[in-house]
Amino acid sequence: FSSEEVRERLLKVYKKYSLPTFADFSADGLLPFIEKDKKAAGDKINVVYCEEIGSFGFGKSTPREITDTVKEVFSK
Repeated sequence: FSSEEVRERLLKVYKKYSLPTFADFSADGLLPFIEKDKKAAGDKINVVYCEEIGSFGFGKSTPREITDTVKEVFSK
């Protein structure tokens, strides 16, 4: 969960060091694993997000919200 600016900066670093910039998997295929995550609290999962490099925050998301975010980020 990062801003577009952070993602762009990270992509430049990944490319500079020949690191992968994509993932070959199905976001929906992650659901069974996300639902069993040890950070789950009820129907939500505790997540860490980074809006800016050097700062972070905590939040809670449902497994579906997480997979929707993964789809959004990796479809760009």
